Amino acid sequence: MRHLFSLFVLMAALFATEIALSQVYLGASYGVAEPTGDDPANRIPEMDGDAGYRVYLGNRLSEKFAMEVAYVDLGEYEVGSVAGTPDPTELRDTLAITGIDASVLGKLPLSQRLAVFARIGIFSWEGERVIEDATTGQLGTFIADEIDYNAGLGLEYRYMNYLGFTLEFNNYHSDEIDNYLYGAGVYFNF
Repeated sequence: MRHLFSLFVLMAALFATEIALSQVYLGASYGVAEPTGDDPANRIPEMDGDAGYRVYLGNRLSEKFAMEVAYVDLGEYEVGSVAGTPDPTELRDTLAITGIDASVLGKLPLSQRLAVFARIGIFSWEGERVIEDATTGQLGTFIADEIDYNAGLGLEYRYMNYLGFTLEFNNYHSDEIDNYLYGAGVYFNF
């Protein structure tokens, strides 16, 4: 009897795993990352954006809810002075922000293949600022890491049962900078 019960538990676990794995998806989106400072008094230097991307693994819990984990690279921003003009004492001043986000998604189906979604989660980021002095050529590197939030909105089109496309807007907050990532992506269901 114990073996029969063990066999039943094993079969139930395999069945539950199969259901859970049938909802797994892998995707990537690529686009433009634009930074903006929180402080209107211009404490944050003006920055030029760069290309950014996110690679994610998700699991659909239902037709309307999903969970995702993603690696996010917001590119390398060119940092200006507070007034927005280059500093003549610096050859280079860049800020690179990368991180991991864990999000919950809510979806609102508009049709059988089209849906809008919203995402909210936490963003564990690392920022590295490199300043190269124009007179000495020395590099100054400053590294910061923290946990902040992320939020996003998007449109999803499921082309086939195993393939879909997204247009999305995400905000990755890091310290006093809102990093907006506008992108297009593709995902594959397993």
